[in-house]
Amino acid sequence: MPYRFEDDETLVMLTLAGEQSAYEALVIRHQKAVIASAMSVTHNQCLAEDAAQDAFVTAWMKLDTLQERSKYRTWVCKIAKNCARNMVMRMRSFMSLDVALNIDTGDDSKYNPAQRYSSSEESDELHNSIGKLPEKVRQIIHMHYFEGFSVAEIAERLMISEGTVKW
Repeated sequence: MPYRFEDDETLVMLTLAGEQSAYEALVIRHQKAVIASAMSVTHNQCLAEDAAQDAFVTAWMKLDTLQERSKYRTWVCKIAKNCARNMVMRMRSFMSLDVALNIDTGDDSKYNPAQRYSSSEESDELHNSIGKLPEKVRQIIHMHYFEGFSVAEIAERLMISEGTVKW
């Protein structure tokens, strides 16, 4: 790959100058992180991959609006989370969230009744334990682990410091 050693800022500038293979290098470099960001919202590999693809297309179309070109990765991961949230919301209008998030992805363990029961018991126990925490702590945990927000995003939304969120 010809752009393997270029930094993100240079690749963004080359893409804006019309060098499409530079954008391909950005996609290849960051696709795992972008899929992981989407996965933190969808909890489903197929939906996360679709959201990641949408995010890369959106980022390419709006690349000229990126202010800090060296922060492409952070920007495209945030776009991926937004695409994933939108996808989950659209899916909710067609089917229940449980159905949408448990679409068959070839994992037979989902169909093992004993394993499904054990997982649901663990999930119930986890939610009960979280429910016993103070409101602010519950809110932070929910935003981070169930909605996929980063520490910085939570701090910004709740207007508290990142250190407080981490604590």
